[in-house]
Amino acid sequence: MLEITDLSKTVGKNQVLSDVSLSIRKGEIYALLGKNGAGKTTLMKTIFNILKKDSGQIKIFGQETSNNNDNSVFKNIGSIIETPIFYYNLSAVDNLEIYCDYIGKEFKSNIPDVLKMVGLNTSDISTKKVRDFSLGMKQRLGLARAFLSKPKLLILDEPINGLDPIGIKEIRELILDINQKYGTSILISSHIISEIDKIASVVGIIDEGRMVEETTIEIMRDKTGGNIENYFYQSILGGAL
Repeated sequence: MLEITDLSKTVGKNQVLSDVSLSIRKGEIYALLGKNGAGKTTLMKTIFNILKKDSGQIKIFGQETSNNNDNSVFKNIGSIIETPIFYYNLSAVDNLEIYCDYIGKEFKSNIPDVLKMVGLNTSDISTKKVRDFSLGMKQRLGLARAFLSKPKLLILDEPINGLDPIGIKEIRELILDINQKYGTSILISSHIISEIDKIASVVGIIDEGRMVEETTIEIMRDKTGGNIENYFYQSILGGAL
């Protein structure tokens, strides 16, 4: 679904990504795990050509992307990159209808389904302006927008960041439901290790723009007696805290 080989990116004088490689298979939840500033968001922006790569190769669904303006391959990808932005004086439905004007008006028929999926379909919420939404509701709306076209691949940049425990649980369950019900492949970034343990099958550990290790959750658990935090600390710092 997504294959990245030796991807590098410099911003100003800073080498933000250095020879990063990863591979995501169909139906897989791949977690990109790293500290704040490790290069996770930059990697995701480079996948979408928001930032132009310096070198390396990106293949999406077997098709190589480049720094040109052909964005047709992205029609089958949904995303939340950094904080979702909306028209705050409009309702959730209005926001999704406007989004369909960009990605394809045929997807307007999916709006009731995705709002129901994320729990924003009740009568009181349907008329409420997004400016009055809680952070958790905005994240759910962002996930609804990302999944509006029923994409084959979702790329989610720290979707639980800043949420309270209930909000984290809601988003986690939504991500798992999308993956299990639709077989959607998911690339998710986070620095919250305990949440990655609950949803991911494969983990790429990134630090200072380099892919330190690519492994499975099962291997991480086996090597640390179930404590994947220690595995992360050992990979990044060379020892458990």
